[in-house]
Amino acid sequence: MSRSTKTNLKQSNNDNPFYDLRKMVFSLNVGTLGLEVVKSGISLCTVMEWEISGSVATLVSVIDGSTSLYLSTGGGIIGGGGHQNVVEASSAFREASEKYLSRMKKDSDFKLPENGHVCFYVVTTDGVYKYDGLEKDMVSQRDEFSQLFFLGQNTITELRKIV
Repeated sequence: MSRSTKTNLKQSNNDNPFYDLRKMVFSLNVGTLGLEVVKSGISLCTVMEWEISGSVATLVSVIDGSTSLYLSTGGGIIGGGGHQNVVEASSAFREASEKYLSRMKKDSDFKLPENGHVCFYVVTTDGVYKYDGLEKDMVSQRDEFSQLFFLGQNTITELRKIV
């Protein structure tokens, strides 16, 4: 069982690992996860990102239960996969993302969200898909991805309970 940690994620040389962690997430595949062959289009990892007061929050939900929240400021929460409440919320978020794939576009740039936007990325066996929407529309449930947004927020709530 992994141990959860609320950390500043900064390495001893003061480099911020946010961008390397983010890059690693978008390169996940069946082999790197040590999985057997899985069906086409399955979500290996679902990511929700949004800009908060000049920094970016990145929620990562992986098929193996690994769940983390990275902050571009260097902070975050890692090790959520060792807690059943987090795994359940994270799995619901990741599995729900598969229903949205047909409304997402393939992406290879992985740009950070603009101010006021929420981006969802789904890393699948067929590539990475993205959706970019307005946070205010998701919060007010005027965006078709609002349910996914709230499942992501629930995952963050469960992550916060373990620290």
